[in-house]
Amino acid sequence: METTEKAHALFSASKAPAWMRCAPMLSCEVGKRDTSSAFADEGTAAHELGAWCLPQDLPTITYLGEKIKVGERTFTVGEDMAGYIQTGYVDKIHARIADFYARGAVRVELMVEVRVDYSSALGVPDAFGTSDEVLLIEWADGTAQIDVGDLKYGMGVQ
Repeated sequence: METTEKAHALFSASKAPAWMRCAPMLSCEVGKRDTSSAFADEGTAAHELGAWCLPQDLPTITYLGEKIKVGERTFTVGEDMAGYIQTGYVDKIHARIADFYARGAVRVELMVEVRVDYSSALGVPDAFGTSDEVLLIEWADGTAQIDVGDLKYGMGVQ
């Protein structure tokens, strides 16, 4: 299976701590080729595995041995990746969904790998990021809640 390449915005959410402290640093990024490390690509592969499993409520071991291509790199879903994504991501999200229902939610909608555009909030074009998991919760009293989750996976630079 292949994964699609993810676009990266100049005003990306992941770079927000830097550009919020020093907006001019973005001028150093303009025109630079967007590169990735093996660690970042492995994280993208792990996100892809989560995206395959979450909506269908499939166990990650379903994909043991599956190849995930990210850019020029190919990763194989092994026991380590499958185990972490299952317990550290899939199970936790399903537990949160169950908890919302236990607390009286009438509907919980799960969205995975959602592109979020916040250009209008910043007043700059093409400012966006990807939310790994978004839950839209409707309560019996007619109110609603948004719950956003972020998967962290991989090794390398902390």
